Formats: sequence, structure tokens, C-alpha cells
Amino acid sequence: MILDYDLQLHYLTTLLRTGNYTVAARELYISQPYLTQIIQRLERDLQLRLVNRSGRQLALTEAGQIYLAYL
Repeated sequence: MILDYDLQLHYLTTLLRTGNYTVAARELYISQPYLTQIIQRLERDLQLRLVNRSGRQLALTEAGQIYLAYL
């Protein structure tokens, strides 16, 4: 894993709360491309889709909800 579990939890919950990569990245004091890359790398490492990007508001997939509960 690229990040410790606490940081993964912080990034995912901020992303869900804001519903937007740009706003979440701003709140996390990181760049939007970096946040996108982190989430994509996490999904690739887990071989799961965590975030449903369709529609206007981001949401967790069922696998994402389970992973968030694990964190």
C-alpha cells in the first residue's frame, strides 16, 4: 500500500464528504492530480473499484463501502 490506513481513511472520507476531487484536494492541501493518482493506485493495488465516478456526485461502490468500514 502506498499510504498508511489512517491517511487512506482521511483521504477517502474527505473525498466523500466534499463529493469532488478538486475540493477534497484543496482541503487536504495536496494537488487534485495527486489525489486522483492516490485513489487510482489504491484501486489498482486492491484490484477493486472503490469510487463510483459516474454522475455529478462521487459515491463509494459497494466494495468501497466495505473497505471504508475496514479502515
